[in-house]
Amino acid sequence: MTLSTVDVAHLLVALLVLVVAAHAAGRLFARFRQPPVIGEIVGGLLLGPTVLGALAPHFTARLFPATGPVATGLDAVNQIGLLLLMFLAGAELRIRAGTKERRTAAIIAAAGLVLPFAVGVLVVLLIGHRDVAGPNGTALSLALVFGIATAVAAIPVISRIIMDLGIQDTPFARIVLMVAVAEDAVLYIVLAVVLGLAAARSDGAGGLWNAIGTDAPLPTMAYYLVATLVFFAVCTAWGPRLFRWLASRRWNLVERQNPTAFRLAALFAGVAVCAALGINTVFGALMAGICAARSDSGSGDLQAEGRSLHAWEAIRHFSLAFFVPVYFALVGLRLDLARQLDPVFFVWFLALACLVKGGSVWLAGMVTGEGRGASTRLAVALNARGTPGILLASVTYGAGIINAHFFAALVLMSIVTCQIAGFWLERACRRDARATRPPAARPGPLTAPEPESTAPTAIPRRSRDRTPGSPPPARQGVPHHRRRAGHRPRHGGTLRRGGARLVLGDIDGDALGRLAARLTAAGAEVRTAVGDVADPGAAYRMTDTAMEGYGRLDVLVANAGVLPLQRITEATPQDWDHVMAVDGRGMFLSCKYAIEAMLPNRSGSIVCLSSISGLAGQESQSTYGPAKFVASGLTLHLAVEWAAHGIRVNAVAPGTIRTERVRRLPDEPGGADYLADVARRHPLGRIGEPAEVAAAICFLASDEASFVTGAILPVDGGYLAQ
Repeated sequence: MTLSTVDVAHLLVALLVLVVAAHAAGRLFARFRQPPVIGEIVGGLLLGPTVLGALAPHFTARLFPATGPVATGLDAVNQIGLLLLMFLAGAELRIRAGTKERRTAAIIAAAGLVLPFAVGVLVVLLIGHRDVAGPNGTALSLALVFGIATAVAAIPVISRIIMDLGIQDTPFARIVLMVAVAEDAVLYIVLAVVLGLAAARSDGAGGLWNAIGTDAPLPTMAYYLVATLVFFAVCTAWGPRLFRWLASRRWNLVERQNPTAFRLAALFAGVAVCAALGINTVFGALMAGICAARSDSGSGDLQAEGRSLHAWEAIRHFSLAFFVPVYFALVGLRLDLARQLDPVFFVWFLALACLVKGGSVWLAGMVTGEGRGASTRLAVALNARGTPGILLASVTYGAGIINAHFFAALVLMSIVTCQIAGFWLERACRRDARATRPPAARPGPLTAPEPESTAPTAIPRRSRDRTPGSPPPARQGVPHHRRRAGHRPRHGGTLRRGGARLVLGDIDGDALGRLAARLTAAGAEVRTAVGDVADPGAAYRMTDTAMEGYGRLDVLVANAGVLPLQRITEATPQDWDHVMAVDGRGMFLSCKYAIEAMLPNRSGSIVCLSSISGLAGQESQSTYGPAKFVASGLTLHLAVEWAAHGIRVNAVAPGTIRTERVRRLPDEPGGADYLADVARRHPLGRIGEPAEVAAAICFLASDEASFVTGAILPVDGGYLAQ
């Protein structure tokens, strides 16, 4: 089929309308803290027969024709959007957690999958399937679809809700995401079998089985089940290694020229293999994303991981800018709620799915000792169908397995369950924040990363209104903390009081969650990212959390660090590597990704945490001191390198500060004398307070220091002046 100039113009106009409607509605939903994906569907719903089609049917039919070249073009964009969505979903199927959390997640996943799936299958077998079946639907395929619809959970939507609430690094969030990943992995395999069975019945079927097989139901089902499981096993066992091997070859000109193109080639290869086997191409896209992402995260090559991060970010940006929103808008466009929705069927189907799924998860949570409140939240969170539910509806409707009534009910159930989950969890988090709010009579200073802790803090602007001498205005902040013993974050509280919107990062997820809860209870807007700043992927995610949540990054406070006190005769090569990895490479990576985020705005401020040990020699600091010289040197070089781009880079060099560890010294043998001796070495006759370091950081981060770059500000009571 050839597209004429008029057809091309028509197609572009239709896509323009879809893109504008999807992004506008998605933005509106995001402003009300609702999943943007639901807004994108609503955008298409407004353009389709439900709203615009009812008001101006001829205009809608002409703009979005059901047949012809324009319809074919829209279908092609729809398919590409679906494949890219599954490719990105596969890349996200990676969750790290402790042993107890994995055990809890396994029990909840088993209960939340087996019981709802069995009930869904049983319902179809008991009441029949003809009322919801499409032209290619059978009793078996409808029973499996009904079971999937009852048991499915929404990884993308659950992740977005958890991120918006700032609880993504809590045990609750890790359990929820692990359960959703496990359930969806199983259900995608079942879906691949269902789609294979439907394809075998259709006139346009292709693939290996249709070339050599029969139409008998039992052998057909056996083939698609075995083919899907073998493909899954091969991809899981050897896919990441094959991708890594291909990516590392010198003759791989595609990877050398454009890593993004090579990852897209992996997507196309996975889809092509599945098409050849007769497995649905959606499953091939999912497995391609899993293999490529696992390979990239485990290469051990810092430079290669950096390239892969940029490649994934490029894929994510252009997919979410055009193809994926258009896909969801087309889902809404195809909905005709006035004609397709059967209210009675929808109500009992929604009630059944929610009660069975929620009840099984709640019971499993109680069995694992999560408690009534936590079990209820798990049940509500895992009841959100979201993107997988919409995907299930669209692909099974497109394959002719279900009819329009079931399609409309599935899409609407996915929307409603997401709204319920988001509303319930937000209220639950507010109750927790009120419960953990400190008593008014004892306000006390808020804690935020202290001088030698490991945290960057990044901040985007929101307002320029402030009084002279105040901390920086409402900006997005990213502290990451790999704290050493005795250090608790302090500058996040000061930035919060200046109106900053913060992203906190730490290697200790539990401590980070407690800090975020305290700051949230005090009125701060906080997001968190757990990870080791020495890991390129984790360091990148900390900056990306600010960009995704707030849209920009204005300030980075890079204070990740560890402090071993060792003479060189006591230190091992492993000690040296560890300190340099955190204090050196961690600061390098944090600054690198922050600068890349700041460049489009041609403005930004970075404050590195150095030390008096990074400016002068000290005893017993043979590993820590040189690492802090790296911080001081990096500050000077970056200040010169990026000044022309409007990015300022400064550092604070604290002396001895009254951290929690220092406060405990008087209770230890000889500790009081040691502390008194340290205080005498400072010309001011005392040691510093965390708030004094935080004030210096906020000054350098603020517009009050707009003509200051390349400065290393000692906060040491005159120690270095001697």
